[in-house]
Amino acid sequence: MKRFILIILVIFTGSLCAMAQDNAPIEKHTMYLQVGVATPKGDFGSADFEDDYPDFADQGPLLQAGYRYRFSKFFAAGGSVTYRYNKFRMDAFVDDSDDLVTDKEARGWQSAMALADMYALYPLPDETTILYAKASAGASVNRSASWRINTVYGSLSMPADNASASAFGWAVGIMLRAKPVELYVESGMLYTKPAFTVAGAQGNRFKHKQAMNTLHVSLGVSYTL
Repeated sequence: MKRFILIILVIFTGSLCAMAQDNAPIEKHTMYLQVGVATPKGDFGSADFEDDYPDFADQGPLLQAGYRYRFSKFFAAGGSVTYRYNKFRMDAFVDDSDDLVTDKEARGWQSAMALADMYALYPLPDETTILYAKASAGASVNRSASWRINTVYGSLSMPADNASASAFGWAVGIMLRAKPVELYVESGMLYTKPAFTVAGAQGNRFKHKQAMNTLHVSLGVSYTL
């Protein structure tokens, strides 16, 4: 975490220093699409049955689309929408060798986010490679995991719940430019903490604030006007 923050500060500082040295015309409008993998971090990946509400979240796909306006060679702003799905680890929740279980199914954790993004850009001397750092803030709509287990004695289930929350993120990446197309690789974090209504071990329902934090690594393509 500290290493990534240091990288962001280096790119931001480099952009400030270079801004006064180059006022060349730039392409301002960019539309982009990003596809990657979101890996649960912290408590979101917990598989500890001693927790009040273990998450059993696993890796899943991430899809992001957005617009970026480059108001100088070294800074840009924009907006993005993100969809993220993290499957529920049913294989860890229920042992496949359990003879009492006749059937089981689950649906994973889902998030849709709308974010405002700020970029610090640092073009390398060849002008075809750009390092960047991004900070994001906005809101998320989330759906908790749900599952059903059928046994020889009856059924157990956990219904899904929906909840909204604020959302934040940061990322660093590298762009490879071949005008008007850009290809890039990005890595970063997305944070949100909705409050779901869930059932406890005794069947009592309660509000549970669920940290849904993920590390993502993604590939992207964009078109610049």
